[in-house]
Amino acid sequence: MERGVYRLLRIDAAEQMGCRRYLASVLAFSGIGLVALVALQALQSFLPGNPQHLPGVPWDLSFNTAASFITNTNWQSYSGETTLSYFVQFMGLTVQNFVSAGTGIAVMFALIRGFRQIKEQGLGSFWVDLTRTVLYVLIPAEPRVRHLPGCRLASSPTSSPAQKA
Repeated sequence: MERGVYRLLRIDAAEQMGCRRYLASVLAFSGIGLVALVALQALQSFLPGNPQHLPGVPWDLSFNTAASFITNTNWQSYSGETTLSYFVQFMGLTVQNFVSAGTGIAVMFALIRGFRQIKEQGLGSFWVDLTRTVLYVLIPAEPRVRHLPGCRLASSPTSSPAQKA
């Protein structure tokens, strides 16, 4: 799966980014996420997954919500079920819950590498760090994902083989 993500997004897994390029990648990714999340909220009346026919969210509330989810503070000044459609909650907020946490963890890895490799060049690749964090740490750690078919963590650690029979 990891290699497929790299091929799809044209990521060089062996790339070593300097601190400026790593920072630029983090800011570009977060900026694109911010714009996309604001757009999803503003355009939700035209998008699928809106059975309540909720109108678009005003720009100031859209920006506030998007900025809080991009920065992983998840501060909300609205009632989700009466303000945001199912589609926006799923494709916008839920996705940001994973990728904003992944961004923070990737930056932490780069910081650790920076302290460890004082004289060497390169902090690794932001894109590789983000991909691996989301695929191997955050998604498997989500309890609702553990029960999906094909997930490596499908069996509960508290269940024994005798309980499954």
